[in-house]
Amino acid sequence: MKPPLGTSWPIGRPRRNRSGRASSIPTPSKPPSRPPGPLADQLKDYGQTLSVNEVSATYKANALRAIRRLIDELRLVKLSDFRRDKIEPWLFGAILEGMGARTRNYYRDACSRFLTWCVDTGRVREHDLHKLPKADERADPRRKRRALTEGELKRLLCVALGRPLKEARTIRSGKSRGELAADV
Repeated sequence: MKPPLGTSWPIGRPRRNRSGRASSIPTPSKPPSRPPGPLADQLKDYGQTLSVNEVSATYKANALRAIRRLIDELRLVKLSDFRRDKIEPWLFGAILEGMGARTRNYYRDACSRFLTWCVDTGRVREHDLHKLPKADERADPRRKRRALTEGELKRLLCVALGRPLKEARTIRSGKSRGELAADV
């Protein structure tokens, strides 16, 4: 049984009534266990959590860059500034500037994951960014997928056929490094 929205069970198991069933009486959400400091400190801690969770370095860098961009452009000072009413107009402006749906969704998701982490670590009680609608990526394709043409396929196969010989003939060290002069 889950507690009603906006409330949580105390740490541990839900309260049980006399019959052993979970009680339907919710307890108020616990206050943040650590007062939020400057956003830079929060982002540093979030980056450490991403590292501990062994996400790729590229993912970590992109997620932190997206969050920092919003912090800078919206002049966010504290965690409570991350609100839907501030992020939504920024996303609308991104549409007007020609930003693709997938990129806008990435910014939305990066901030939402950051704030979910803040909720999980007791830095904020809740956030409303997960209520922001996602942009339809199928309606706004930036790169149309297609099959290779016959000419492109022929060129690809010709290059692939000659590549092992080219690799074997390439000099790897010395003054002539990178030249195709080695005898095989």
